[in-house]
Amino acid sequence: MKKIFGLLLVVGLAAYVIWGVKSNLESFAKNMNPKIESPAETPRDTSRVPTSVHPMELNSENPAVIANEYLTSKKEEWKIQPYHELRTSEVKLPLGTKITYSVFQDGVAIPGQEIQIVISKRGKILSIDNQYQALEKADPLASDYSTVLKRAKEKFEVVNEEPNEVLLYVVPGIQKPAYAYPITVKSKKGIKEELLIRASDGEVIAKAVSRKEF
Repeated sequence: MKKIFGLLLVVGLAAYVIWGVKSNLESFAKNMNPKIESPAETPRDTSRVPTSVHPMELNSENPAVIANEYLTSKKEEWKIQPYHELRTSEVKLPLGTKITYSVFQDGVAIPGQEIQIVISKRGKILSIDNQYQALEKADPLASDYSTVLKRAKEKFEVVNEEPNEVLLYVVPGIQKPAYAYPITVKSKKGIKEELLIRASDGEVIAKAVSRKEF
């Protein structure tokens, strides 16, 4: 019995030693090869892109072609009117090219209606600034510059009588733009002002101070 008991004790001690060595080896292996967690996916930064637009690549390296293709796809959604002509200009930026579409009716500019599309150097649309409104078609030009200038001289001290280019001005809250001429006058306080005078009735519809005392 003593020999059997001694044998069992030896076997038990050997098993305990083997278990301990195995645990230490597993712990060592775990420390040598730590589990690498997959990082959470970082959302793409689209802060420069409107929510309705995503960076996109089109089949061209020409920024103007890319912008034109995108604009064509948006004409119905943006309600671009057939009597509005869109003229383009380009400006080079560090990130790419900015294409600006200026709006005209019958060859006359409508300020404040521009559409700007920025294209990256890789041909992706980075940002869009759309100020276009589906304005009504302006009535025909009622008076020429000489008539409007004559009306202005009845009310103001006109500083410069040189002809200025007519434009179509959008009065806030009114969907139909009006033909108007910029005319520079001198106020009673000696301030030089540029007035925007409506061609149809000679009324001042906008004013900008240019420069004091001259």
